[in-house]
Amino acid sequence: MGCNRLKGRRFKENGEPSFTLTAQDKHGVLVDQRIRKLMPIECERLQGLPDNWTALGEDGEQISDSQRYKCCGNAVTVNVVVEIFKQLIKECKNE
Repeated sequence: MGCNRLKGRRFKENGEPSFTLTAQDKHGVLVDQRIRKLMPIECERLQGLPDNWTALGEDGEQISDSQRYKCCGNAVTVNVVVEIFKQLIKECKNE
């Protein structure tokens, strides 16, 4: 798998898997030769969360996009956990 760097940022070729979302890295999408920052809702979708899952804080108030990015970067990817459990269940049934 190739990985190109430009000014400290990593880039991949089309069709390659996405890098892991992290709270400290800046993630973006190349569109028309420009880098567009991922929106919080796109980060939620990549993590397997429902749209706007991180939009409100515990008090029900809107939280900043910075905090939403942090939530997504610290989240466990739901889709990956589901697949791991499916495989574990399958293995347990085969024993």
